[in-house]
Amino acid sequence: TSAASSQTISIQTATDTVEENSETYAVNLTGASVGSIAEPTADTTIIDETNGLQWRIDPDSTVNEGDVATYTVSYSGATLDNDVTAYITVDAHSGVDPNAADEGTDFSDYPATVLTFIGGQPTSQTISIQTTTDTVEENSETYNVAITGASVGTIAEPTADTTIIDETNSL
Repeated sequence: TSAASSQTISIQTATDTVEENSETYAVNLTGASVGSIAEPTADTTIIDETNGLQWRIDPDSTVNEGDVATYTVSYSGATLDNDVTAYITVDAHSGVDPNAADEGTDFSDYPATVLTFIGGQPTSQTISIQTTTDTVEENSETYNVAITGASVGTIAEPTADTTIIDETNSL
């Protein structure tokens, strides 16, 4: 009878909901009773399959001229591993309708800003945008705050719309 020249072993990896970097492990062969081991180590890389991280910005809001509008950027559906850092960009834009608020006039300039989220730390951050009081009688105006460019996961709720109510409005 002939002896087997190779055998297969199987190692099951675990599925989780943690966004993490690729991980590696090694299988080492030792203690051959006959002969020598030509390649004693086999390295394996586990690629993260998690796609559950979902980003959002909330809430849609209505504020009076001169008020501060506050928004929360957050993620859910998975967690970031302690050695993973995620980035997402936040930017405010004038609305596209005829009653669009003007950035820099009706609300403070808010240039594109990258927020950093680190595994093991809070899953949300807030930003605030100051609206401007003026003496011009006008209709309500709108702008939105958008998130883009998530480095990990997908964007489930990309914008928060805001309506600024004119405090001098008698229309």
